[in-house]
Amino acid sequence: MGIFSAGVYADGVVKQITAYQNFSIKIKVNGSILDLNDNTGSMDPIIYNGHSYVPAKELGEALGAVVQ
Repeated sequence: MGIFSAGVYADGVVKQITAYQNFSIKIKVNGSILDLNDNTGSMDPIIYNGHSYVPAKELGEALGAVVQ
């Protein structure tokens, strides 16, 4: 499991967090595993504060949404 750090922006305040990238989480849409790689590399889900977070753009597009 990798470690992932990110900044959270709200009203000009920055808060650094530490999360864990979990390579074992796989997302299936209509029976197919979603490819979470983009032009920046792997977008594997992360675990932060007991919650799992997945890339919204890739998931939305796989579900048929238009994401801009």
